[in-house]
Amino acid sequence: MRRSRPAIVAAVVVGVAGFTAAATVAGDSKRDFKTDMLGYEEVPAISTTGNGQVNVEVARDGASFRFVLRYRNLGSPVTQSHIHLGQKSVTGGVSVFFCTNLGNGPAGTQACPQPAPGEYAEVTGIRTAADVVGPAAQGIAPGEFAELVRALRADGVLCAMVGSGADRRTGDEIAAASTGHGLIDLIGATDLPALAGVLVQCRSLVSNDSGAMHLAAAVGVPVTAMFGPTNDRATRPPGDHHVVLTHAVWCRPCMLRECPIDHRCMLGISPNAVHEAARRTL
Repeated sequence: MRRSRPAIVAAVVVGVAGFTAAATVAGDSKRDFKTDMLGYEEVPAISTTGNGQVNVEVARDGASFRFVLRYRNLGSPVTQSHIHLGQKSVTGGVSVFFCTNLGNGPAGTQACPQPAPGEYAEVTGIRTAADVVGPAAQGIAPGEFAELVRALRADGVLCAMVGSGADRRTGDEIAAASTGHGLIDLIGATDLPALAGVLVQCRSLVSNDSGAMHLAAAVGVPVTAMFGPTNDRATRPPGDHHVVLTHAVWCRPCMLRECPIDHRCMLGISPNAVHEAARRTL
């Protein structure tokens, strides 16, 4: 049975129909969050033309976050927009208001603009501990900003590293940078049958163009694959449930084992891009 994932859920509520989206992330140092909002993720699900996006950036000191909320094509006037806490597909209580037209948010909460036909309405701002309203029944008391950020950063994903003995040095560097995150180190510890056994227990694999990538695809595991010097058109994993990431530079695919310049084809693939792609395969 898969472990349920706690999530922060952003919602725009309208008079007769709304939509929500679960924003799940991993890692205690995570600062940037982005999610799309669809009616099919409402509880219960609804069919609506409405859609939107939320981007949240937590300050380095963990004491505030900046947000951008955009929405359009709603079926009726907007009444409020907020973050509420719950597992995936469970809304939970309200934690922070983005905006409201009902007068039910903290003093100073801005009004929600009504979008023009076919256009996005946008709300931006900064939220601090003073804006956190709860939910106390779920362990977040008013003003407990650190608890809210902890909920944003937790999604119950346990990571395992696999690779050959030749990857030991790289694995040690990753493990040293991941202290306290429950990383399972299996580098050099699996033969081919054991690796297949590990992969079938995984929800997703993040890999470069490798044998593990193809084995994961063969056993039905969604893959986020990063292609640098090799040709993604020739050796990408088959199927439409995988994500392939590349960085467009003039020299790729060169098919060289050693880069004669600066590894720009791989370094141009940002960690945020990999993380967002991997989340979509979970």
